[in-house]
Parts: sequence; structure tokens; C-alpha cells
Amino acid sequence: MLTTKTQAKHKLSITQLFTVTIFSIMLLTAVFTHLGIWALNYFTEVTLEYPFDLFLCFELISIIAGTLAASIISRKMLKPLHSIIRATEQITAGDYSTRLQLNSTYEFEELGNKFNCMAQELNSVELLRNDFINQFSHEFNTPISSIHGFANTLKQDSLTKEERTEYLNKILVGTDRLSNLASNVLTLSKIEQQTILTNKKPLNVTEQIRRVIALLSFRWEQKEIHFNFDCNEFYLTGTEDILEHLWSNILDNAIKYSPPCSTIDINIEELPSDIVVTLTDHGKGIAPESLPHVFDKFYRSKSSSVTPGTGLGLTIAHKVVMLHHGTIQVSSVVGEGTTFIIILPK
Repeated sequence: MLTTKTQAKHKLSITQLFTVTIFSIMLLTAVFTHLGIWALNYFTEVTLEYPFDLFLCFELISIIAGTLAASIISRKMLKPLHSIIRATEQITAGDYSTRLQLNSTYEFEELGNKFNCMAQELNSVELLRNDFINQFSHEFNTPISSIHGFANTLKQDSLTKEERTEYLNKILVGTDRLSNLASNVLTLSKIEQQTILTNKKPLNVTEQIRRVIALLSFRWEQKEIHFNFDCNEFYLTGTEDILEHLWSNILDNAIKYSPPCSTIDINIEELPSDIVVTLTDHGKGIAPESLPHVFDKFYRSKSSSVTPGTGLGLTIAHKVVMLHHGTIQVSSVVGEGTTFIIILPK
């Protein structure tokens, strides 16, 4: 079987095809013209002023000149297309910095603009992929190193019972962090692979949030946190298990950064075509320079680095909202708290 490159050698290039087409058109025109002149002389008594040889010479000159002109013009006209082919080959080879500058017809300029947008998106995806790998490696290696260090320390016979218990607890914290990291990465991967929601059905948003609060009771009961949540029953159409990830991550984040004996306020409002959920905690808040990055993968501000977490919870929440064609907004005042506003179409 011929390879792609071998097959391409047996095919006419666009320039050659354009030239052959022009040549064929001019040849047929010349032949029909010659036949018409011959028929006019043969079947009528009209006598032409110029002999057939002169017509034949004129036709041959026209064909040659037209073919050469078509070849030259086609090369210039199709130059942008050759540029696109070369740029596509560079993209295929992994050079996402390739850009096209096509100062030609409107169609080629538009194609160049679309190509550059595609290359920019591919470059962004590649940067995100590399960044994700680097961040995941760091987040994964940190607890592994910690567990390895504490495990080696436990091999010492001179440790007291209290020290062994302390190191074992730290190992358990490290394994919990690894477990949460693996779970969140799998959840994020599952959500990112979805482009269309399946198993959509009408569901009670108020009841779903109540259920998530109950599931997280072991977290907020330890800190004696209270919820100010007294809303009517509101409904929307969505995928229940995916929306549960949204509420659990937003609520878990609020509980994590709320001080003991504080209150978390939850309010649900119904608009003509949307459901608006507002959740406010009264914790330490988020610094202004960190607000634009709260939904980035593995992002954790300096003030939150002392609090256990993977930096993926709000990323998952953001992806869930986008998947439901909604919006999520965050505002915060340092020392006063943070508010998330989630707007989902009914």
C-alpha cells in the first residue's frame, strides 16, 4: 500500500490542476473556433480574408501564452494556501506558536484569523496540561515524602508511645490528603470530559443542599457552625450527581474557612428563567489579588496554605456550573467573609 506522501506525489498540485484546467479550456476554445471557421468555409461561399495557417498560429500562441499566464498567476493566487499547509505541518509537529499573516482575499484573511485563534487555543491547552502535570506532581509528592519520612522515623526503637501516636496521625493525614487528591482529580477529569449533560431531570435544589449539609455534618459540628438556611422549595432541571459536587465543594470550602461558632448564610431566589443561590461565610476572606485565581486548578492563596486542601474543589464547582450553562461569581472582604453567587438556568 502506498504511504500518504507517496500517494501525494501521484496527485496533481492545485497549481498544476489550475494550469491544466486553463490549458484545457483554451484548447477547447481554440478547437471549436477552428472548427467553426472550417465549417464556415466548407459549407458556405464566404471567403475569409486570413488563411487557416494564420488562425492556427494565433491559436497556438494564445494557448501557450494563456497557459504560462495561468501557471504564474495561480502560483501567486495559491501562495496563501501553501502557507496554510506549512503552518498546519508545524502545528502537527507540536509548534503551537505558529501564526499566519495572510494579506490576500477576504476568505484567506478570515481563514488565517481562524487558524491563529485555533493555534492560540491549542497553545493554551498545552500550557494548561503542562501546568497541571507539574502542579499535580508537586501536590502528590508532598504527602508521599511526608509519609515516607514519618514511616522511617517510626522504625526507631527510642520513640515514646506519644511520639509514635503523633507520627501515625500525621501519616493518616497524609494518606487522607492523597485520597482526596485522587478523588478530586478523578471527579474533575470526569466532568471535563463531559460536553453534554445526560440524565437531566427536575430536582429540588433546596432539598439537595439540605442533604449535602447533612452529609458534611461531621465537619461543621466539630466547629459548632450554624446555618442560616430557611428557604422555600425551588426546582431546576439538571444532572443530580454532578450538581451535588457543586454544592458539596462550595459548602466544604465555606466550612473550612469559617471560624468556630460562626454562621453560614444560604439564600435561594427564583428569577423568571434562573435559580440564584447565594452562600456567604464569615471567615477570614480572600485577598483581592487572589480572587481572579480561586477557580484555577491547584491554586491556593498564601493565607489558605495552612488549611488542608487540594486546590481543586472550586475548580470542580466552576466546571459544574459551566456544564449547566450557568455562572458563578465570588466576592470577598478580608476579615469579613466570602460570598459565592451561583446562577443556574431553570
